[in-house]
Amino acid sequence: MEQAFWIPALATAVIAAGVDARTRRIPNWLSVPSMVAGLVAAGMRSGSDGLWQSLLSVGIAVLFFGMQCWMGSMGMGDLKLGCALGAWIAPEAMVFALMVAAMAAGLHAVVYSLLRYPSGSIPYGPAMAAGVIVSMFAHWR
Repeated sequence: MEQAFWIPALATAVIAAGVDARTRRIPNWLSVPSMVAGLVAAGMRSGSDGLWQSLLSVGIAVLFFGMQCWMGSMGMGDLKLGCALGAWIAPEAMVFALMVAAMAAGLHAVVYSLLRYPSGSIPYGPAMAAGVIVSMFAHWR
């Protein structure tokens, strides 16, 4: 994957993390245009192969977040953000980012419970941003 494709993914992830941490929502104005731009950029840069790789990463995000959204344990904003990030990064980097994000979210939940914050939602955007950042360093070429 090209290094330039990490820049929009990082920008999307960091902005979403800040908004999600503050409002507990990830806005459509961020996720949807980023996903469309990532798909278009992948198609323009690498043709149909790039588009299929990008769609595969989006599919990985849908598989990872879809069931959790359907069960109500995660919001659709998290799913759309995952799809937007997947549109920009390669499938293997996406899987790695999602694993790191899950670990970061678990750590975040433990810290919340130790500090005895009131029970409620824990924003997943910051965990996804951590996953993308770690994945970028792990897959930088």
